Amino acid sequence: IFHFHNNYLDVAVAFGFIGPILLPLGLLTAFVRTSRMMLTATEPIEIWPFLIVVMIIILTFVENLLVWNHSIWQVLFIVVAVIRK
Repeated sequence: IFHFHNNYLDVAVAFGFIGPILLPLGLLTAFVRTSRMMLTATEPIEIWPFLIVVMIIILTFVENLLVWNHSIWQVLFIVVAVIRK
């Protein structure tokens, strides 16, 4: 099978039982950080990191885009997860 069409199954196969635990923790951390940033936003452009994280959370349940190496969603997730204001 090339891929499972589910990020949680792909992460479980790749990293064992710790993968499906760390994936939601990473998503939750990014969601909390970008939510805080959005609450203090003064410019419309500052809402985009939050919207990207929401889109990635939705996509993890229906597509397998996050764990592909060097996919645009993986790059965007890393960028918004480590962004500091």
